[in-house]
Amino acid sequence: MTWFFFEVANVKAGDTLSIYKSPSDKSEQLGKISADESCVAYLNEFKEVDSQKWVKITSKNVQGWVNLQYLKRNWESPCGTYYQLVNIPRNDVLNLRQSPTTSSQKMGRIPYDYGGCLTGIDEAFAKNKRKWVLLDYEGTKGWASAYYLRTVSVDDCDI
Repeated sequence: MTWFFFEVANVKAGDTLSIYKSPSDKSEQLGKISADESCVAYLNEFKEVDSQKWVKITSKNVQGWVNLQYLKRNWESPCGTYYQLVNIPRNDVLNLRQSPTTSSQKMGRIPYDYGGCLTGIDEAFAKNKRKWVLLDYEGTKGWASAYYLRTVSVDDCDI
């Protein structure tokens, strides 16, 4: 499974789309997305609340909920970056975490000898200035330290 992206729709040029903490426009606002954004990553969560459809997304280091009426599927624009594993000791794993911190819950594990390419988005920095990347590994999405990743060209990937 690879990333599924949206682009912002039905928002006037120069305006923004709000990202909320929970699927309601009455919940805390976490951030905003510009009207021309075309790489809003879907995080595989959908909820219907009071006949409104909401999706969990991430955009520019902010994860939260957006009303689906302001998004449309992006079929054309290339989004994301490709990575390969590096710096992982033999017989160890790269942990995928729920948020960009070593103390957050583990969502998955990538074996040290995984030779394929991983798709990643939305680099983030933790409090200690460690760089993190949100990865998709065989359908599991989670944050991994960029120390263990090398950016590669799509031509280097067997996809």
